[in-house]
Amino acid sequence: FLTLYARYKQVNFYIEKYFKNAGIGISERLRKNNKYFVIFGSGFSFGLIILGNFRNTEQPVEHAVGFVLLIVVLVSIFFMTKICDDLYSFKRIESEPITIRCVGWIIFISTVIFLILSGIALLQLDSIFRWFDNEQRANWQPDQPGYLLITFGAFFEWLMINCFPIYFFSISHRMRNFNQWHQMQ
Repeated sequence: FLTLYARYKQVNFYIEKYFKNAGIGISERLRKNNKYFVIFGSGFSFGLIILGNFRNTEQPVEHAVGFVLLIVVLVSIFFMTKICDDLYSFKRIESEPITIRCVGWIIFISTVIFLILSGIALLQLDSIFRWFDNEQRANWQPDQPGYLLITFGAFFEWLMINCFPIYFFSISHRMRNFNQWHQMQ
């Protein structure tokens, strides 16, 4: 949450200092995207907290709720990319968000593949309610239907999860390069 707030304040500083006399459209668009970034980023943070505290093998419903909130990060990445694009395009304040954009696409694609493969594997079980059986999820045997799909689905789930630190390192790098922290209110 602190990172979200600090980035929000940083972008507001840029708006006040560099975009005060710019066209009203760009200034308002930056404000709107910055506000949406904080809202959706907060949803992501809550999702991550829920996901980490409720294991899939013990509380699958709570874990799924956390995952749905975590998916909100895709929208958050879109707004952060848009903000960085505007800061780069109009005033060259920050660098082009290539890493954020690439990581966003990797997260999006791996999430879609994970959901499709896991959904198909789930449908291949005798009953959809077998998903709530901890033994089934924890010990899916190679001879059971959907094993290969759930294995690849787990790979893409972990790929998605391991891309989040790269995204946050990219944002923290932008914040580290910001030299006007002492001028902010």
